[in-house]
Amino acid sequence: MANFPCDPLPHLPPGTSIVEPGPLRTKRSYVVVGGDLLVACDDWAIATLAPEIDAAEYDGAIAVIVDYLEHRGLTVCHTNRCGMGTALVQFVSSCDRDTAVESSPHMIGDTVLRFVNQDRGINYRDATFTHDVWLMLVNYPLECWQVDTVVKTMTPYGRFLIWSKDNSNKARIVVKIRAYNVDTLPLSIVVLQNSSDNGSGGSWTCPTYILSRNLIGAMGGDEDPILPDGENPHPMPNVFNGFWHDLHNDFHANPDPVPVVIDVENGNVEVIQIPDTPEQHPNINLNELPEDHEVVASQDFTQPAAQNINDLHDDNFVPNSTAVEIADNMVDPITAL
Repeated sequence: MANFPCDPLPHLPPGTSIVEPGPLRTKRSYVVVGGDLLVACDDWAIATLAPEIDAAEYDGAIAVIVDYLEHRGLTVCHTNRCGMGTALVQFVSSCDRDTAVESSPHMIGDTVLRFVNQDRGINYRDATFTHDVWLMLVNYPLECWQVDTVVKTMTPYGRFLIWSKDNSNKARIVVKIRAYNVDTLPLSIVVLQNSSDNGSGGSWTCPTYILSRNLIGAMGGDEDPILPDGENPHPMPNVFNGFWHDLHNDFHANPDPVPVVIDVENGNVEVIQIPDTPEQHPNINLNELPEDHEVVASQDFTQPAAQNINDLHDDNFVPNSTAVEIADNMVDPITAL
């Protein structure tokens, strides 16, 4: 919200006056109007003269502004009163508007003339919508089960995104919004209806529950570096234990390999992981494994491995030389008992 002085009197319709606010008047309220707005105003600008002129001198100020612009070859189509400056000015084109704005300030004798875009006046502030939120409104009136009405219901709380309409459960509606402040979402939303000219109407109270909230605006991270030596940036996926892994990022972050070794020594069964390339573990030579080691694919180990050779039943123990041949159909010896 922006705090700034405002004089409403020059803009009152004839015969009207201002009613002083009472103590219960809300100091601030929000209305979220959604995404792209339909009205194009790219040819409008706010013109401000300094020092500030009196409202009674409005017509004379407009004549000064228009005369100055026309002498610079900028045509004005329309002027209007403005609550944030001297006047609203409509140019013949968006290009003329941008020229007037970008070349500000302009000197007219001892007076300074400035232009800003019509949507960048003193009432403009940045707004950050922090979360995408799924809401459930229980007992939402069936009379309101149409998109336009649901959108209006969400207007004070955020930008309407999705209505997950489920006709199998009419006890509630589930709506996704982009919330301006998730911490101020109400515990109940009251839907009001005015049904007649005498002021009578009704209301429906809907208990409101947050189902999930997702923080938006997370950064995607820096770009990956270009690979050296013409290496393909999109190789075939490295599938391990049924999951795809990034061959470049995941492997270097966790250099655990795909091959493993079954090492039967001193009565223990040990699974040793070996890197794809000898450079990452120079102490392991893939070409000089002991004779009692066999290499199999790690994704073939779908069952928990036994930790000690003595835990295996003699009738179910599979010799080391046979283990490689049946690796594709390996069965846990403990489970087979």
